[in-house]
Amino acid sequence: MSWRIRIIALAAALIACGSAFGLDVGAPAPSFANPQIDGTYLMSKNVFGKGWVLLDFFATDCEPCKEELPELQAMADEFGSEGFTVLIIATDTLGVPLVKPFVEAQKVRLPLVIDRYRVTTERYGVTLIPSVFLVDPKGAIAFKAEGYTETTLAQIRDILESKLSR
Repeated sequence: MSWRIRIIALAAALIACGSAFGLDVGAPAPSFANPQIDGTYLMSKNVFGKGWVLLDFFATDCEPCKEELPELQAMADEFGSEGFTVLIIATDTLGVPLVKPFVEAQKVRLPLVIDRYRVTTERYGVTLIPSVFLVDPKGAIAFKAEGYTETTLAQIRDILESKLSR
């Protein structure tokens, strides 16, 4: 196979993978029911439809995830009184025994659920951690992004500032 054909095949594969990430903007956010650290379950029906929700798919061994936590907390503090919630979805397969000490050490105050079997992760089509989905008050995906960048957080902030009553 010539190098040109290989490059074309690689480009096609990358385009296909990029477009396959997650759900389309405007699609309904899939439902979920995941355990919290205390063992109680948080269901999407108790979160969606009440305001803007940012779902952050996270892992304790992910350095970008650790970097974004303070920024997500600041965003929750800033917009929380206007109905905005950040929900961390921990994808660690060891579950509570791994996540609980991390949360305590990092003093995480954001709501967090465990997705150790990655059912919710798969429903959202997440292939890279961290990944975020901004869900509007009607339960539709308004924004999605893979990875952690300041640009991503600025885009989310812009959406919230334009949509929330300020």
